[in-house]
Amino acid sequence: MSRSFITLRRGRWVGPLAITLTVVLVGCAGGAAATASPTPAPASQPPGASPAIASVEPSPSVVVSVAPSVAPTPSASASPTDSPTPAPSDSPSPAPKAFQFGDSDPLTGLRLSALQVGDWTATTAPKVHFTLTWRTPDTTDSIIRVEGITKCLAPENSNGKPCVTPTSHYTSADFVLIAKRPGSDRVARWAWDAWEEIGEPIATDGPHNFYGIVVTITTGATMRVFVIDASQTCSPGCTY
Repeated sequence: MSRSFITLRRGRWVGPLAITLTVVLVGCAGGAAATASPTPAPASQPPGASPAIASVEPSPSVVVSVAPSVAPTPSASASPTDSPTPAPSDSPSPAPKAFQFGDSDPLTGLRLSALQVGDWTATTAPKVHFTLTWRTPDTTDSIIRVEGITKCLAPENSNGKPCVTPTSHYTSADFVLIAKRPGSDRVARWAWDAWEEIGEPIATDGPHNFYGIVVTITTGATMRVFVIDASQTCSPGCTY
């Protein structure tokens, strides 16, 4: 950075002042007047010459140095120690996946799956969508019925026994018809409101609690019974 200098000069000018004074003294005695001789005039100077001017030597120069201003050093910013928070992802939530509800039958390929859709709110429950599929029978003369058993058919006070088996006896008052399809459809669908803890039953449609899901296949005079899922007896109580 360049250095600035300020130079101050001081001077003093002195001019001679020649004063000629004529004093006239008047004597009291005799009334004689005395006249003072005039002061001799200064020696004549050449025409056009200026009066003599005393030369004054200038005093030494005074030098004032000004220190250069120093720009402030910016403080170093501290490097962040934490990694930046990642931006929220805009990707949609993964779609819910269906789960198998109960057992599948290797002979007919009967398989029941369930998919819960929606969320719980203060006034509504999500829906559980059920899908029953099969491989055989696949003809129109075969009828597939899905029944929900509304009571536990196991012996009272038993523990660890299935409430419904293929040989259980029940009447029309003990079940609700859920779906009915010809064998050629190879699929049956229905939906119930989702539930939380319902105790010993395995499912509910709201008005009814179900202790077993039974599929009957009727072809002509032949009927076969398949239990897809059933609750178990337990003491003092069960929660599913």
